[in-house]
Amino acid sequence: MSPPTTDNNNLAENLQKQFRSVPVTTENNEAKRALIHAMDRVMAIPGERLLVQAGLLPPVDGDNAAARDKQEGRDEPFVLFDNACGAGLITGLLQKQASPEVLRESRFVCADLNANLVDIVKWRAETDGWEGTVETAVVDAQDTGLPSNSFSHVVINFAIHIIPKPDVALREAYRLLRPDGILAFTVWTHDNTGWIPDMRSAFAALPFATAAAPLMPDSVPMAVHGLDQWIDPAGIHAELASPSSPSFKDVSIETLEHTSHVDSAEYFVETFDMMLKWMMQSYWSEESRQTAAEEGGAKINELLINHLWHKYAGKGWDIKWKSILVTCRKPR
Repeated sequence: MSPPTTDNNNLAENLQKQFRSVPVTTENNEAKRALIHAMDRVMAIPGERLLVQAGLLPPVDGDNAAARDKQEGRDEPFVLFDNACGAGLITGLLQKQASPEVLRESRFVCADLNANLVDIVKWRAETDGWEGTVETAVVDAQDTGLPSNSFSHVVINFAIHIIPKPDVALREAYRLLRPDGILAFTVWTHDNTGWIPDMRSAFAALPFATAAAPLMPDSVPMAVHGLDQWIDPAGIHAELASPSSPSFKDVSIETLEHTSHVDSAEYFVETFDMMLKWMMQSYWSEESRQTAAEEGGAKINELLINHLWHKYAGKGWDIKWKSILVTCRKPR
């Protein structure tokens, strides 16, 4: 028997609910830092590679001086729209790795539909003393209301597979870019695994998990909106080449595999708590949710941690990720 079905609108809304639950008051700065750190561990490597591909950072190979010298834009100020910015990973990477001289002359607009996340980015900019002009806004990536031809770069990091109409978001990005401006985005691949295998095995070990009422689907969708062409390199290429798509040129599509380290079972449950709750809200039966509520969140976490502790003999472990990095350019 399959888990309760959930349509893609509910799947996306349930995920957004988890991000809206992140505390942003000054009394919860530690929780904000924990969220930022967790996202960095998972997404910093593809984020950094995307910025290199977009010409905003020099190549990772520090010995390749010739390649660094050829890297377009790395010594020039930019105007970046960090669209669907989340907790600010992309802008945060640039603040750490771009030259201070470039940053001071650059402008960042960090925007997300989730006001909670925008507040975290605003807090980061103020607390960490981010360089340059940093603005924040709550906007829909599909209809931002921002002026046309305003940005040298638009980056959409791990959101195209969530935004309900990705083709509309790309048309909006095209409108916002200056001529010769660069769009860069990342998505997970259809066969990305990440946190899923460990969450699945931990759920299966819960005493109320049964074959008749599994707690996770056979396949967790990477394309939350249900449009699987956006999590496949060939599908993305076809979408960008479609006559209805904006006329981007210099399309580059790369696939990246990387790992992130999990320090302990406790760290896993804490780091992927939002994914845990997302699965509960989206796929658990009402009876399973009621049982979990009666047990209490602390008890459920204890059971999950106990399973993972035994699974990995009390040690940390690596988890694998697979993503797609896309860059393209608006014609002059």
